[in-house]
Amino acid sequence: MKTEEMFRLFMEQIKELKHDINNVHQELKHDINNVHQELKQDINNVNQDIKDMKNDISAMKGQLDRIEEAQQQEVFGMLKVVDKKITNVSYDIDYLREQSSRHDMDIERIKKQIRS
Repeated sequence: MKTEEMFRLFMEQIKELKHDINNVHQELKHDINNVHQELKQDINNVNQDIKDMKNDISAMKGQLDRIEEAQQQEVFGMLKVVDKKITNVSYDIDYLREQSSRHDMDIERIKKQIRS
């Protein structure tokens, strides 16, 4: 085989290699681009999930705040009722003391009358 023919064969092989390398390079670029797009979509999905969770947390916080406020109002109302009942009991005790005292005085008066 002559040198020229060997050189031509060598150049053809180099062209084929260059073509193969170019094809592999294009496939890799395409694959990398696909992976990049998938990652961008995944990141967007995660960001949307985070936004949704923040909205859900905010809504739950609002619900919990309303529940807490309602409970506080309920407890306050119950305390007012208890306070009124305690106040009424105090008035009842004072009234009963006064009545007892009158009865005691009546009993003492009657005892004196009986002794006399």
